[in-house]
Amino acid sequence: MPKTIFFGLRVSAAVVSAEGKLTHHSLQNARDKVVEKRRLFLDFGSAEKHTIRVFDTEDKLAAYLQSDTAPSMTIGRIRLPRLIYEPLYWPPTPGALLKVREIQQQGRTPTFEEIEGADLSRAWDFLSHPEHLEEIRDDLVGFKIYP
Repeated sequence: MPKTIFFGLRVSAAVVSAEGKLTHHSLQNARDKVVEKRRLFLDFGSAEKHTIRVFDTEDKLAAYLQSDTAPSMTIGRIRLPRLIYEPLYWPPTPGALLKVREIQQQGRTPTFEEIEGADLSRAWDFLSHPEHLEEIRDDLVGFKIYP
């Protein structure tokens, strides 16, 4: 007999802001003043100064992106290939699980920033094979993300 399963999923948006330099060139037709070409050059240098803001509603995200707090450019929306579950991306990588375990052994509660950091490219770090967990299986006996 078919069954229906409903579950809730909270979706968040993360906005990464990095300081940089923008150079904008326009080629304008002298006769009719219509811009025919544009070229933007972005230089983020080392991009060491960056912030990450997380939004839980589309309205809050839109309000932030449309605010006039500073000149900005939205490059686009990129869907992350993994979910964020508590302090880590899911499915977790062995390295992330080991970090959680190490922090718990210190008697602290792990945070997402401690485990995954501020680099969104970590969302693309996948296990190539489930067997990779075999190496740390004994260390994860009785493992819980939160005590």
